[in-house]
Amino acid sequence: GPMLTGMIADAIDYSEWKWGINSAGFGNAMNQALIKFGIGIATALLGVILNAGGFDPELAVQSSSAERSLIAAYTYIPSIFYACSTMIMLFYGLEKIYPKIAEELKTRRQAQ
Repeated sequence: GPMLTGMIADAIDYSEWKWGINSAGFGNAMNQALIKFGIGIATALLGVILNAGGFDPELAVQSSSAERSLIAAYTYIPSIFYACSTMIMLFYGLEKIYPKIAEELKTRRQAQ
């Protein structure tokens, strides 16, 4: 999660370096919109998973299928997403060329 903020800023700098367009406002606005969209999707997905497991908030003791759905929703599914994120980050190469990008952008901005 915390890496996302830095990655967004790096991607905005990359866009300016590559195409000469500073999209900081749009990039950050889109990031916030997608976060809100993701929260909505995740909340709906949680409801679907708990409903499929037979979760009943009125019961003090849940059924075994409801317990399994809770474990899946809070352990297995996030673990899958974290593993996928880790795999994606292994191929994220912007940090390797970022020092060059930052230096070129600094030179361009000083020349303006």
